[in-house]
Amino acid sequence: MKYKRIHLPFVVDNTNTNELILITPKDGDDTKNVDELISQLVEDGWQIVSTSPIISSKEFKNSVVFPFTTGIEVFLVKNDDVIELEAEDKNIKTLPPFANEPLKSGKFQMPDCALNDEIKFKFFKYWLPKWGWDGTEENQELDESGRSIRTYLLSLGLISNEPNSNRFVANTFDSRKLYLSKKITEAYECIDDTSNESKIKLFDAFNAIQLWGGKMGKGFYIENTDTNLEDRLQQGELIKEKWIDNIDAIYRGIVKSMKYNKFTIINLEDGFNDINGMGVAFATKHLNFWSTKCKIDVLPIYDSFIYQILFAKVSGNPNWRYYNKYVESLKELKMKFDNKFTITDLERALFAYCKIIGVKYNNVVIKEHENEETLLVNQFINTRLLKE
Repeated sequence: MKYKRIHLPFVVDNTNTNELILITPKDGDDTKNVDELISQLVEDGWQIVSTSPIISSKEFKNSVVFPFTTGIEVFLVKNDDVIELEAEDKNIKTLPPFANEPLKSGKFQMPDCALNDEIKFKFFKYWLPKWGWDGTEENQELDESGRSIRTYLLSLGLISNEPNSNRFVANTFDSRKLYLSKKITEAYECIDDTSNESKIKLFDAFNAIQLWGGKMGKGFYIENTDTNLEDRLQQGELIKEKWIDNIDAIYRGIVKSMKYNKFTIINLEDGFNDINGMGVAFATKHLNFWSTKCKIDVLPIYDSFIYQILFAKVSGNPNWRYYNKYVESLKELKMKFDNKFTITDLERALFAYCKIIGVKYNNVVIKEHENEETLLVNQFINTRLLKE
């Protein structure tokens, strides 16, 4: 059984006066960020078992003291003994796209499991250019998710808005890609060094990958700072101190194990499990970029969208249990296609398919509704997606 206690802070104004006034706690930026984190944890199998208000008080004129709420403590637990992937074992009667047999909810299956190699090839060839995560046009501005995490990291002082800064990231996909490449290279060149300067470079690379991953990357920062601190820059400094004192050694060990090709999936899993706020979806983003940099067999990203289609689930986040099987499945496809796609190509095509069509269709499959939407999706797939 795992346990977490998360502080959900409120903003409380008008506490600096002795006049008898109404104090009204309200949501602030940190409230919304912690809300997102709790939502993500609940989707990942954590259960809220209790909440408790955090009370403060203020003395006004004539020694009148009134209490007010400054936040809520949220208590969550997760039972490791319950394997989510085997919780559902019913056959889905509606045929899924790209298969000639029913999907089983909670059982691993690639969406192209029953098709010949030629159609599989066309499937990935069609979806790869629709990935779109890094933008499609020059100087294209970041999407909502990219803007959200960029604004958050700016407020923590972990990236910069100043063009002359070494941590400058503009509000564009191109700038984000450039920054990511630069920071990974800088950290890689000193990965065997354990000086504070090297630790900060590795921290910058970590932040660059979180930035690339989007707004759900906020969870790491929220879980590794004190959200009671009103000053975001102080929160950022606290996270940096924790990185230097503790997290760097864990993360550096993960990267070095890939650099010297001395790792197993279990070792990587154990490493990321020791870092608060790092679920599988984001951990595998880090594995993907570092395995590419280290020039070893590339480890694909295991996103929640991909997890949902592979296991015929309406919602939820991946865990490590089937990651190795997922990796091996993509390697087999790569070989079948005579290496005309990279592992990253296959993963990104799968991501585009899952995000645009797969999850939408999965909702129909799980509910077992043979309705107009089901027919339209089938028709769309069978007539348009498999043609050049």
